Amino acid sequence: MPTSTELMPQPFEWITIPAGDVAIEAGGYLDNRTIFYVHEFQIAKYPITNAQFDAFINHFDGYSNPKWWNFSDEAYEWRANRPQMNKSHFDGADNPRDSVSWFDSIAFTIWLTEITGESIIVPYEQQWQRAAQGDTGYIYPWGNEMDEAFANYGGNMGKTTPVRQYPKGVSPYDVMDMAGNVREWCATGWYNGNQDILAGSDSRILRGGSWFTAGFLMRSSFRFRLNPDYIGNDNGFRCVRLIPNIT
Repeated sequence: MPTSTELMPQPFEWITIPAGDVAIEAGGYLDNRTIFYVHEFQIAKYPITNAQFDAFINHFDGYSNPKWWNFSDEAYEWRANRPQMNKSHFDGADNPRDSVSWFDSIAFTIWLTEITGESIIVPYEQQWQRAAQGDTGYIYPWGNEMDEAFANYGGNMGKTTPVRQYPKGVSPYDVMDMAGNVREWCATGWYNGNQDILAGSDSRILRGGSWFTAGFLMRSSFRFRLNPDYIGNDNGFRCVRLIPNIT
């Protein structure tokens, strides 16, 4: 089996995020601000790019095989109605993949898990925020002040940008593009918060803001939600790899 780093076009690498606490704001399944303990895990340094998602589309057993959407009736119906994947709104091999539904992001990780033998998922919101904020308590991944030199936001570029374009905006763990460019799907449901339920049409949580959102919406703690069938030029995702023997 190829490894994920061998299979995915560059830039692609895993960053290990140490275990620790994360404070999630109230809303949805949480009545109050809540502290969660997050086990050690690995997260992709960058959002999934156009070139990397194309690897899924072009693989002989990739998008053409509807079994990757068998995780729920809703996902299977979504795929049955879309024999061809929606095109990304913005070109560029190293630009983050946009116009991808939550269903498609989950299917991508199921496919990547099977062909690599690694345990790859869409991050839970606790994992995402832990990677963005660590123990710093910063408002944004890099600190407490917003700056156009640190992220693509507010329509200042008018489109997505390559995932390596803003090195000043890295998180405490050197993870890039966790604010701006594209909002990122999380596995977590807004209303039930159950980390293990992929079925149903519950709204799903997104993090990180996008290329056209206002700066205050890019806080590391800000939680947004959309229906899992939503596609738009402001939504993308990144992957998490679970470390063996750690749940």
